[in-house]
Amino acid sequence: MSRIGKNPVPIPDKVSVTVSGQTVAAEGPKGKAELDIHPQLDVRHDEENNQIVIAPKKLDNARSKAARHQRAQWGTARSLVANLLQGVAEGYQKTVQVVGVGYSAELRGQQLAVNAGFASEVVLDVPEGVEVQPPKSENINVSGSGSMPCVTVTFESVNKQLVGQFAAQVRSVRPPEPYKGKGIRYKGEEIKRKAGKALAAGAPG
Repeated sequence: MSRIGKNPVPIPDKVSVTVSGQTVAAEGPKGKAELDIHPQLDVRHDEENNQIVIAPKKLDNARSKAARHQRAQWGTARSLVANLLQGVAEGYQKTVQVVGVGYSAELRGQQLAVNAGFASEVVLDVPEGVEVQPPKSENINVSGSGSMPCVTVTFESVNKQLVGQFAAQVRSVRPPEPYKGKGIRYKGEEIKRKAGKALAAGAPG
């Protein structure tokens, strides 16, 4: 028995849900989305209690490899349905900060152009289903380096995996380096800093 899977998923206010076969479709203030549930599981809309209930289908051998796989899928399906409902109700956000002198990010239609110290800018296609807020220029305080220019970019989507994956793709263009703290980081991310050679050896007095 899955401790996660056995818990029904409550449906948030202002969210409508339709269950058709193995497909759960939801629509809320932030948009609409749907999810296909693993065929070894049953899913139903408990309208009386306003919740989604997921249960494993009966197998001949409860100790088989298929049964173990089914239990794993049960918990995963429950988590994915919960994410789906929260996504259409409230949406998901992920924010990155492009930190460094001369570093920048610019939104051009469905493309994000990032200048992170390379000879040419890196242009990324924004996936369908992800919205990008206009980048904001500001200064942030970087531990050990003081105030540094920064461009903050926020991504929004009803799909938690999609927005997280695109934010990770942007960060991978130039991950933050540990000496001066330049690069692309998640907002609030703590960067392990290293002392430069001169500081590590002790600057001459």
